[in-house]
Formats: sequence, structure tokens, C-alpha cells
Amino acid sequence: MMLEADVVLGTLKGGSGDLIPVMAHPPNNTSDLSLDGFLTEVVTYTQKGHRCGIKLDFKTVEVLAPSLTTLQRHEHQINFPVMLNADILPGPVDSTTKPVDADTFLDLCVTLFPTSTLSVGWTTRYGGLIFNGSYSEEHVKAMEEVLKRHQVKQPLTFPVRAGMVANSGITLARLKNNVPNSTFTIWSSDTDAVNVNNLREVILNILGIDRVYVDVPKSLLDKLQLSSSDRQRTSSAAPLASVTAVFVSMVSMILLKFKRRM
Repeated sequence: MMLEADVVLGTLKGGSGDLIPVMAHPPNNTSDLSLDGFLTEVVTYTQKGHRCGIKLDFKTVEVLAPSLTTLQRHEHQINFPVMLNADILPGPVDSTTKPVDADTFLDLCVTLFPTSTLSVGWTTRYGGLIFNGSYSEEHVKAMEEVLKRHQVKQPLTFPVRAGMVANSGITLARLKNNVPNSTFTIWSSDTDAVNVNNLREVILNILGIDRVYVDVPKSLLDKLQLSSSDRQRTSSAAPLASVTAVFVSMVSMILLKFKRRM
């Protein structure tokens, strides 16, 4: 189980008013849970014998350095996987969302928390009236170049949007081949148009199910019909791979917190 949460630079309710990393979904920047408090809760949870990992999602570069410093303070207690996620490059379909600066993100993560898994992707514009798009050769080349420039050695996963993965088998195969031991985290919004047959083909016969995490609505996951027999048909497993990764929202994490106190 992966506990997924957005981290923003904001204020803690009832706190001093200082800007610190807090757990909130933009544009909100106030919270009753700081990153420091979140990590303390997860450490306590895992020390009781529970198994989980965390995925921290960064939408701005400003929150990154103080967040990594906070992680460093807890590093001696962290015995669970830590994934650091950001969209670091502009992507399809002509996305105008500003990405997190790629050089800053990679430099800080590699230097300050090299034991993490990096989840690095592209901004996207998809869904609603936009139902056709793909990852281009230019998108893949830009990702390869920035990773090479920073000599990234730690584990990598590429978050890619399901509706566009279905149309991007050839280009994503290049990324798979050029970045050994990387994985793909295929995600989707509830309203995204997805060619299920194409997506299943890409997962099974191009990327390989042992190099794929799936973070999609249950309705789409059921249609994909991924099974253990599919796993047996693929090549040897990559270290990080899983047929299905379970990502739990911050709401669920907070519920876990209160259950433990009952």
C-alpha cells in the first residue's frame, strides 16, 4: 500500500503562522497536518508491524528543499519506501501547466534524499473535450536528456496518463529501453477517455506487466482484466514492479491516524 499526499508550502492550523511543508491539495495552503507530523504518523504506523510506503507529490519547487530537510530529520526511522513525485517537463496535449523545474527537482532529490524512488513525469492536458493525445518522441527525448544530465542512479518510475499511454506504445518502448530498470505508473482521472484494448496491449506486450504500476479508477482496472496469468507470460520482474499499486489518499491516512488513537 502506498499513501499518497500532496505537499505544499503553507501554514499549520493553530500553529505559529510560519510557512512550512504541510499536507494539502492546491490551491489550499493551510492544513491540520504538517509533513513532519505526517512522517511521524507513518513511522509509528510501520513500527506497529504494518507495511506501507509513501508517495509525496510536489506541485511547486519552493516546497521541495524544506520537505527534503524534513525527510532527512526522520531518515534514521524511515524503514519504508519513499517516492518523490513531480511533473518536471511540459507534455501533451500542448499542456500549459507550469512544470516543477526539472533541474532543481533532480538536483535536490539526488543530493538530499538519494534513497528515494523518483517519480518524474510530464504535465498533461487531457479529459473532457480533449480525448486524443500521446507522448511524442520529443517528450521522451527531453526526459532522457535531463536524467542523463543529472546522472540519476536511484530507482525511477514514470507517471503516464492512461488515455495517452494507449496511443504511445512505440515512444514509451524507447523510454523503457533507454532507461534500464525503470517502471511506469499508469494513472487516470475518472472522466478520461481510454481505449482499453490498446492500453492492455501496451501494458502486456510493449511495456511488460512487470514494469508497470496501475493507479486508475476501479472501473478501468476491472476492464483491463490484468491477472496473475498475464504476469507469468512476461519477462523477469523489475525490482519495483507490481501488477497493481494501491494508492491511498490523505483522507484515508487521516482516518488511519484516528483509528490508531481509538
